[in-house]
Amino acid sequence: MPSAEHPMPQQLRVQLGVLDSESVAALLDCEPTTVQTRAVVGDLPGVKIGRSWIFPVAALLQRLNELALENLQRRERAKPVAVAGAVPPVPRSRRSVLPACLTKPAGE
Repeated sequence: MPSAEHPMPQQLRVQLGVLDSESVAALLDCEPTTVQTRAVVGDLPGVKIGRSWIFPVAALLQRLNELALENLQRRERAKPVAVAGAVPPVPRSRRSVLPACLTKPAGE
C-alpha cells in the first residue's frame, strides 16, 4: 500500500483519476503548499490521508469550472461601459495545453 515513504506511482494515480498536491500545483502553476492550504479552507476538493493529499480529477475540474464562472460573473458585474471603437485586449493564457496527467490515453 502506498505511503509517504512509498508514494503511489504517477501512472496509477492517473488511472484512478486522482492527483497529488504536486501535480495539482503544476496544473495551477503554484506551490504545493498553496494547493494544500486551499484544500484545508475548502476552496479545492481534496482528501488528506495520513500526510498526503489526494485530489479527485473530476471534482477538481468541477470546482475549477465553478470558480471560473464565479470570476466571470464578478468581472461582468464590474465591467466598465464600452467605448465606441475601442478594442479590448485579448487575455493570453500561459498554459495552452492540458498536462498529460489530465488527458486520457489514446484508445480509451
